[in-house]
Amino acid sequence: MEFLNHLDELQPCTEVRDAAHAILADMWSQREAHRSERRKNAQKLARKAEAEIRKFLDRIVNTTNPNIIAAYEKKISDLQRDALVWKEEAQNLGKKQPQFKELFEQSMEVLSNPCEIWRNRDFGWKRMVLKVVFSERLPYCRKNGLRTAKTTFAFKDLSAANTGDGILARSRRFELLRV
Repeated sequence: MEFLNHLDELQPCTEVRDAAHAILADMWSQREAHRSERRKNAQKLARKAEAEIRKFLDRIVNTTNPNIIAAYEKKISDLQRDALVWKEEAQNLGKKQPQFKELFEQSMEVLSNPCEIWRNRDFGWKRMVLKVVFSERLPYCRKNGLRTAKTTFAFKDLSAANTGDGILARSRRFELLRV
């Protein structure tokens, strides 16, 4: 019962849920952009390695010295391995990723109403509540009961913005006070 009271107090307001959703969506879109950029770079490096392979093959045709041919063949072998690695990386980065909504829908549901989910859902959902709401294991003392738990960013820092006058920082400059 003590735990449910504590969990009920952690109910974030609509602004906090919206802010958390916006932050996660922005992070997801940045991740996707970075992934796309890495894929283009891997494709570019694979094409560059293949172009160098063609250059070395042309040099082998025009060379008669066996030592130089062996060195070119070793370099071609290394470039072929590099090209395969870059192609595989580009292929892996090109695989379809799950959509933002698919991945974060359950977390956002937990964020919106953790106490209701705890009361009405199964063990898997309760476990998710613990992971989304609390950053560490819940401290419990046999004599005093549940201790103050450390909550995650969404419940601690974003909720702190709603306490007091709602102002995160003064409009004036931050300066050291001189005594």
